[in-house]
Amino acid sequence: MSVDNTPLREAFLRSGMTAHEVCVGADLYVKRASRPKRTADTTHLERTLGLKATYGKAGETPTYRTTAPDDLALRIGDALCLDPHEIGL
Repeated sequence: MSVDNTPLREAFLRSGMTAHEVCVGADLYVKRASRPKRTADTTHLERTLGLKATYGKAGETPTYRTTAPDDLALRIGDALCLDPHEIGL
């Protein structure tokens, strides 16, 4: 299931936190064997919040996400100090 990402996006923009700080708080890291260090997945966060476009094939119109999966929304909400009811859970 998923929830609207608008409350998360607005809270992130108001918070003054960087995408890196939220990723660390939400335990959102790049999971690749080629990266031995834990690297914050800021692009995934920005796409989940609808701040960065997702591109399909070449020449397609970029799309912005409007929803976030429940489990990820809860982790991001915790990092932003939001109650679950504030993000629609």
